Amino acid sequence: MFASISFYFSSSSAVYGEHDGAIEESRGPLLPKSNYGAMKLASEGIISAATEAWLNRAFVFRFPNVIGPRLTHGVIFDLIEKI
Repeated sequence: MFASISFYFSSSSAVYGEHDGAIEESRGPLLPKSNYGAMKLASEGIISAATEAWLNRAFVFRFPNVIGPRLTHGVIFDLIEKI
């Protein structure tokens, strides 16, 4: 008997590309504008294929990039500071 295998993947809202407002995640177009977003989307595709072949369950979490007035460090903060 095979062991039950679950996989958890931290993706990104970068898979949606640029949008003016909020998008509905289940129907939003997947048009990444960066290599980062494209690789996250490609990873999701590989995970999906694995669930069809041998992986029992997979969970993909698409975390948004959060920008706000209390942001004090990190990649997004540094990018904004350079602009």
